[in-house]
Amino acid sequence: MAGIKWTIEENKYLWELVNDGLTFIGVASRMKNRTYEAIRIQASKLKIKSNYDSSQRDEETRKKISASLQGINLDEWDGFKESMNALIRKSVAYKKWRKAVFERDDYTCQKCGKKNCYLNAHHIATFAENENKRLDIFNGITLCINCHKEEHFGSAIV
Repeated sequence: MAGIKWTIEENKYLWELVNDGLTFIGVASRMKNRTYEAIRIQASKLKIKSNYDSSQRDEETRKKISASLQGINLDEWDGFKESMNALIRKSVAYKKWRKAVFERDDYTCQKCGKKNCYLNAHHIATFAENENKRLDIFNGITLCINCHKEEHFGSAIV
């Protein structure tokens, strides 16, 4: 169903379901002709926030999810962890690098020339495999979301 336009009626129905307190998963169960991902993307375009509240989970459920994401059994679980890559991407130094790349490139996609759109600071030499180049401004390039996806997956995803 990817690429099929949303009708005005579908958009209204999406609004109604979310306003009735359903999460996007609940909406997907009612809108059988749309995937969860399609609903999430359309809701984002319409500026609809999910009603899902992860704080409603009890501590035991949170621990089980954390252990599962770490690829271990619950009895091996040793606390909530965040990957080093995630911690670096949240750091002040990383945010300064990202801003410096955007400013150098005048907030313009260096592949297609788009401005005034969502931009990514793309690492030319991969972030994961080149620790010494992660914060090197010359290892960054500003790309729009489509060009960034094309860079990683080989073809633009519209």
